[in-house]
Amino acid sequence: MKSIGQELTSARKKQALSLKEVEETLKIRLRFLEALENDDFDVLPGRAYVKGFIRSYASFLKIDPTPLVEEYKKIEPEDNDLIYDSAIAKLGARSAGKPRLRIFTASAAILTIIFMMTSFLAYLGYKDSLQSQRLNDKKYVDKELRRLEKPQEEKARTDEKAREREKTKKEEKAKKDTDLFKIKIVVTEGSWVRLKAERKTFFSKYVKDGESQTFISRRPVEVT
Repeated sequence: MKSIGQELTSARKKQALSLKEVEETLKIRLRFLEALENDDFDVLPGRAYVKGFIRSYASFLKIDPTPLVEEYKKIEPEDNDLIYDSAIAKLGARSAGKPRLRIFTASAAILTIIFMMTSFLAYLGYKDSLQSQRLNDKKYVDKELRRLEKPQEEKARTDEKAREREKTKKEEKAKKDTDLFKIKIVVTEGSWVRLKAERKTFFSKYVKDGESQTFISRRPVEVT
């Protein structure tokens, strides 16, 4: 007679199924399926799980699971179930004996988070509602538009004043550059003549009788 694993493997191969396809359909881990087909039941989490896996796998392959389960019971006696169930019972007893403080703390933390999220969402809703009301208020909209336009207007005025100052400077400079002073000196008696422009002497000479000198300057000229 074939073993449990051989029966399952033979039925799967006849249907041309891969272990991966079985895993995706039954949601049983690949290593557990391999353990079933290799009769390596110690890898599986417990006797109750093994029987459940055998039934699911056999039913999927359209073979009667009862003989396979019975065969497994012969391999793994009921005593193992008692040991397994006893261990679970002890573990449950230890867990039940622990204080409930952790559960209370976790619940309080969850409630706090929910309260904060609810408050924040309510605030956002109120803010959106208030903003919507303001947008429907013509006075508020006009006020906001004036507030936004004011800095732009002030900047425009500042820029305009700066342009005017720059224009004035250029005009004054151009005027100074175009103003010419023409000076003609005629001497009836010989004398020493000195000419200054902006406190700088640019002509200093003795001029004879009847001699004349003509000068053109962009700056006012002082004769001494």
